[in-house]
Amino acid sequence: MAKKKEKAETVTEKEDTKDEGTEKIEVKIEDTREARRRRVRRKIKDSVERIREELKTLSKDAEVEEKLEEVKEELKSRAKDVESSTREHPMEAAGTFLLTGIVIGLIIGIMAGKKNDR
Repeated sequence: MAKKKEKAETVTEKEDTKDEGTEKIEVKIEDTREARRRRVRRKIKDSVERIREELKTLSKDAEVEEKLEEVKEELKSRAKDVESSTREHPMEAAGTFLLTGIVIGLIIGIMAGKKNDR
């Protein structure tokens, strides 16, 4: 009968050990699940941040394109004005272009001369 008690005690101890082991495994499983949740949250947060940055860039690009279109339209209208003005007054236009060319040439010549003097 003593052997049966010892066996019963041993079995009970093994069951207690199994319960502790099971608890440890359950704790590890919970820790693993929590770690996975944290990783997923971090990945989602990073993805959201990356998407926000891309949207900011795209909106800036869209704004730049809009301004470029505005500038192009303005340049086209001014080019038409210059063309019509040149057709109406060809001699004045030729004189203006000649004078502009001379001034630009003088500025470039002076700058080149100063650069060579150094």
